[in-house]
Amino acid sequence: MPDYMTILTKIKGLDPEALYYGGSSLAGVKVVKQSYDVLPKIIKGGGDGVYGASLLKGAGYPTVEGWYATIAAPYLAENPDVAPWIKKYQDKYGHGPTSYSFTAYDAMLVVLDAIKRVAASGKPVNRDTVRDAIQTANLMTLQGVVSFDENGDIKDRTISVFRYQHDDKYPEDAVLLQYKYLGVAPQTS
Repeated sequence: MPDYMTILTKIKGLDPEALYYGGSSLAGVKVVKQSYDVLPKIIKGGGDGVYGASLLKGAGYPTVEGWYATIAAPYLAENPDVAPWIKKYQDKYGHGPTSYSFTAYDAMLVVLDAIKRVAASGKPVNRDTVRDAIQTANLMTLQGVVSFDENGDIKDRTISVFRYQHDDKYPEDAVLLQYKYLGVAPQTS
């Protein structure tokens, strides 16, 4: 695993106000730990690579305290409409879902809907027809309506913002309980 001390020391010499990490949680553990030592006082954040149980468990408290994280999905953990799904998930797996559990579930709903629509149309159910049907999806899911633009990108561009704030009442790697939801990132057109 890479060592980030040299680059973090160079960054420190630039007197930065913030540090952004855009990688995976695997390497993120080391970035979080080493940045705690080299740049303890600046704002730190990243994408979904700093939002996960493996990072929380690997980096640990207090090194991850205060880190901001974003995920490319709406925040659903406190949505009362989604509560029955969360309970079913917890009962089945013995722990709560992560934010991407919702997204993965919704992705399967979109795929299954596309397969059903292709089959009902009488077309052969194959990669091309299912892909084309996914492109025309307009399906209500846990996170709302999923549909795609002409480039195949999801139309809902919600980015949820979180900040790690350690809470002794919960397991260290309980993502939905250790990260506090701050809101939706501003969008520009």
